[in-house]
This record gives sequence, structure tokens and C-alpha cells, in this order.
Amino acid sequence: MIILASQSPRRRELIKQITDDFICVVSDAQEISEGGSPEQIAAVNARLKAKTVHDKTGGTVVGADTVVALNGVLYGKPRNKAEAKKFLKALNGKKHTVVTAVCVIGRGCESAGFEKTVVEFNKLSDAELNEYIRIHKPLDKAGAYGAQDGFGLIKHIEGNSDNVIGLPVELTRELIKKCY
Repeated sequence: MIILASQSPRRRELIKQITDDFICVVSDAQEISEGGSPEQIAAVNARLKAKTVHDKTGGTVVGADTVVALNGVLYGKPRNKAEAKKFLKALNGKKHTVVTAVCVIGRGCESAGFEKTVVEFNKLSDAELNEYIRIHKPLDKAGAYGAQDGFGLIKHIEGNSDNVIGLPVELTRELIKKCY
């Protein structure tokens, strides 16, 4: 059995593409939000999540972390609706990078990697951004948005859309094979 160190419903759906034999255990790791590149920050957080849950359970654990970056600024999960609006306005009409790092710990093995995807937003009005926030509850999403929401935020995705949703499936499958 695989243990997914996440409470994200999106990650739960994506890991089902790999296995139905999993449970979710939420990590209480203290995540970092600065002190490195998007890749480094996501990698540290993914490892912290996996290690915290592995230390509690001893099982094979998948930890993941997603970071949205634009011009050197990182956009994690917003703390409130005002911050969500600020994030969405910053990304509005622009291309940005989404990095998801995955770490698998189990059976004396640790394997990790990350995937990067470029996302381009459509240019939306303030009223449309407010409506998105009202409808899609973005407080639990890196960058304050979900690629799966279908609201018209996203103009184009260059790369893996699973990565933008929060778990690059093929990378995760490869990492699990190494440690399971």
C-alpha cells in the first residue's frame, strides 16, 4: 500500500491513475516558502511531507509540493481571498511556471524529482477574477487557481497538465517503482 502525504482531493484523484491501493495521511510538516529556487523549495517541502508521514507510519510514502513562479516571485497557497485576488492579478494575462516536486520514501529508499510546466493565463477583468474566487474557492491551491476548474483562466499549457493540477503522474509512477 502507498501512503499519500496529502489532503488534496486533486492529488487523490491523480494517484488513482497509478494505484487504488493507497491511503492518505496528512503531513504536519512545517513547509518553507523562501530560501531557494522554485525547484528547491518544492523539493524541500515534498521531502518534508514524505519524511514526516514516513516517520509516523513506516510505510512507502509519496509527498508532493507545487509552487507557482513568475519573475522570481513564488505564489503558494493564499491565506485569504484578498491574497488570492492579488496572486491572480499578478498572473493575469501572463506566462508563469508551475513546479511540482515529488519525493517517495520507503523500504530504505528515497527517490525524488520534479516537473516544470509553463502556463499562460487569459486576460480577465477584475469582475471575472472575483467571480472565479467566489466559485472555485482557491485558498487550498498554489497560485490561487486550479487548472481543472475550467473557468477560462488558462489560455495555454506547455507541458504536463497533471503537474499543474498537483501531481505529475508519470514521474510519480517512476519514483514509486524505485522504492516499492
